[in-house]
Amino acid sequence: MENTQIKIDDLLAKLNNADEKIRVSALDECVKYGAAAIRPLVETSDKPGFETARMAKRCLWKIVRYCSAPGEDKFRKSVCSELTTSLKTASTSLKREILWMLSEIGDDDSIPVIAEFLKDKDLRDDARCSLQRIPSRKALKALEDALKTADEEFKYAIADSLRAKGVDVKNYPTKKLTPVKQTSVGKKA
Repeated sequence: MENTQIKIDDLLAKLNNADEKIRVSALDECVKYGAAAIRPLVETSDKPGFETARMAKRCLWKIVRYCSAPGEDKFRKSVCSELTTSLKTASTSLKREILWMLSEIGDDDSIPVIAEFLKDKDLRDDARCSLQRIPSRKALKALEDALKTADEEFKYAIADSLRAKGVDVKNYPTKKLTPVKQTSVGKKA
């Protein structure tokens, strides 16, 4: 473990380097650290320093995309677990990013944590979309439960997510189909 930590420290040092070529080399090698790099990268993403934070987020995304590839399932579970844990301490903007990462690799273990964000006015749409994209019965149940308890305005969005998952939802039509003003289209003159 100590050897891995030294290598992750080297990765973070490369991300902090002023030389763009060195920062890009960190992006090229981040995948090999997998789940062990998630928390340090999340912490780095939340620190001041635009370029370093941006590269750390790109590393996170690269790891997520790598572990979601066919045949890489062995890494997916541990990366998903680390991201789910990181949701508790990340800044609001990074939580939004992590919710979207989890929409690509989320599993049944991550769903209760994601579902908690359905109550957060700043992050509820991101959590809803994440649950909508996760192909799981538990994700569907979380959305169905949220429809019962959400405020009236948010129920329309949850209903749209449920429809996207194949559920017939009554009483909450798609807002896009609801006219916002009266028109004379179709009326006889």
